[in-house]
Amino acid sequence: MDETYVIYADVLFLINFILDFLCLYVAGAILSVKAKLFRLVISAFAGGIYSLFAVYLVSLPPYITLPVHIFAALLICLIANGFHSVKVYLSRSVVFIVTSAFMGGIISALLSLTGRYYTFNGGFYAEISPVFLIIVALLSVGAAYAYALVCQRKTSNMHLGAVIEKDGNVYSVSLLVDSGLFVLDPLTGKRVIIVSHTAFMGDIPPSHRVIPVKTASGNGILYGFKPDKLIIKRLGEKDRETDAIVAVDTVNSSFSGCDGLISPASM
Repeated sequence: MDETYVIYADVLFLINFILDFLCLYVAGAILSVKAKLFRLVISAFAGGIYSLFAVYLVSLPPYITLPVHIFAALLICLIANGFHSVKVYLSRSVVFIVTSAFMGGIISALLSLTGRYYTFNGGFYAEISPVFLIIVALLSVGAAYAYALVCQRKTSNMHLGAVIEKDGNVYSVSLLVDSGLFVLDPLTGKRVIIVSHTAFMGDIPPSHRVIPVKTASGNGILYGFKPDKLIIKRLGEKDRETDAIVAVDTVNSSFSGCDGLISPASM
């Protein structure tokens, strides 16, 4: 006589909600992307709901289930981070998928220690108590938080804030310190900082300066402007003004989670 197994929808939803939230958080920490908490919660909620429907997909062949799972992961990332560019969106999605696979393996190993687990049509399920679930969730949250702190501490010296004033408008941006940035304004010879167009919230100042840019991927042209005032803000230091030129990048929406790039010499 075949043994009957019962899968509780509320437990399955809660486990996947927690795992999706942690994977999104860790993926963001790896890429230094600051996602809003409510977007992470909504995205994780969507992942938990999907896990309930995924139970009915396990009997289908892999060439059907795999594209469905990938589409679900892409949708979860879209909800969590929005869409800025194809490159940024795909990089965040890949990191999320890899993180999910890695953490899923760890959680499966932990659940198997209970000794009460089974597989059903290729799916892995375990009978766990609420106490064990809470312990696993707390340990996972603690590990993710500790990892985020380590990432933040390692990169704290690489990030700084800046305030750009132009024609009465004020823009607050975050800049990534790039030691390989050697772009100069050909007209004045002054240092150039590169800022994504998204930092100006649809109100990009008139950019009349033509600035040649040379990168590892090739040569290009950016258009920029001379700000009325450019103030550099570093944690623990006094604000200082610099006379750098601002070049607007109309392609990239993020630079490792920051709005732009600045060279150490411009600081």
